[in-house]
Amino acid sequence: MKRVYQIFSGTQKDLFKQVVDHIGYFESLHITDIWFTPFTESPSYHNYDCTDFFKIKEEIGTMEEFEEMCEALHEHEIGVMFDLVPCHVSNQHEWFSNHSEYFIWSNEKRGSQKAYGNLDQSSENAWHWSEEHQKYYYAPFSQCMPSLNLDNEEVREMLVLVAKFWMNKGVDNFRLDAIIHSHLNINDSVKFFEWFREQVPVYMVGEAWTDYYTIGRYSSVIDSCFDFPLQGNLIWSTRNLDFLGLAGDLNRTFSNLTLFTSNHDMDRVGEVLGYDEEKIKLYLWLNLLFAQGQHCLYYMDEVGIGGTKCMDDINVRPEIDWDLICKQMFTPDSILREYLRAVKLIDKYEVLSDGKIVRVECQYEYQRLAIYKELEDGTRVKIKVQPSNKNLDKAYTVASFCGYDIVVAIHQPVL
Repeated sequence: MKRVYQIFSGTQKDLFKQVVDHIGYFESLHITDIWFTPFTESPSYHNYDCTDFFKIKEEIGTMEEFEEMCEALHEHEIGVMFDLVPCHVSNQHEWFSNHSEYFIWSNEKRGSQKAYGNLDQSSENAWHWSEEHQKYYYAPFSQCMPSLNLDNEEVREMLVLVAKFWMNKGVDNFRLDAIIHSHLNINDSVKFFEWFREQVPVYMVGEAWTDYYTIGRYSSVIDSCFDFPLQGNLIWSTRNLDFLGLAGDLNRTFSNLTLFTSNHDMDRVGEVLGYDEEKIKLYLWLNLLFAQGQHCLYYMDEVGIGGTKCMDDINVRPEIDWDLICKQMFTPDSILREYLRAVKLIDKYEVLSDGKIVRVECQYEYQRLAIYKELEDGTRVKIKVQPSNKNLDKAYTVASFCGYDIVVAIHQPVL
């Protein structure tokens, strides 16, 4: 299983040194890659509005430290995932002043195109007036983040150059930010990322926070996309202890999607689940078991921290609390220790970590959800989530929380 650990880089001082000092911890989580959110120069704390693609923000670390970190991680067979933001830059980037052709313009405000998230409360519309150019520019997230014209050949070449620059520094994979906002229509957007993947032939996972049909179009041209529908319904199901409704998403999801615990744009798992340790443990188990070869853990979800956006994303993007991690590591019944137990079991059996979902069953009489995962050699596993008082398979129960049992039965093919 490709298991990615996401770290929000924007608020982490001396980040690269921290990672090197704690490589042993990442190994204990069976991490294959670490995804760093943007750490290049930017006027904001989150760094998704870049002013220089080739420089690292001073407080996060130096280029030498980054290269040393990459080398140390590679020695431990852990890859580095760079969060590439291909759709927009900061309005303080020199391109915005000197290369207007790199951006998307209109002589009139297009009232039907709304802002996405309205990050700076500057406008409800995605088009913003430029006094300098006497035109409207497209910026769906914020007037401070004008969208790049990805049909411009020079912009395309520069993005490929950026990707290859960081690959030469030690980057192995890319997470592609906000891909559904790259163009004004989806067809052009999908074509662009198909082209980009051909130019940069490494593993790429895209953020397409939308429906399965659209996600499927993107995941057919890059390696993977995040499974937003399943993640959202899984955490809702755990909060309400009602798992039968997951059957639809489990039937519709694609085998190359990346299931994830949460991310930097969501309330933290601990907060959503009411700081209920049993529910958090149950959620983490199911999140791992329902993944199909790709999984992403948002930093400190494995210790169940809380935090809600509350009009300020910084609340869900704190500094890494190594003291809390250490405390839970040495507490036998902690959330972290349970997560480590789940990872150890799942990675022991290939069908659990890499098997593809081939069948889903709902048994309403028993309130039981069952999924079947299978490998190409015919090895199959049945995973059931059911009330503890209706479990006839105690011998195969791997975990029990909140009155529910997780039952795992592996069947080898008959030769």
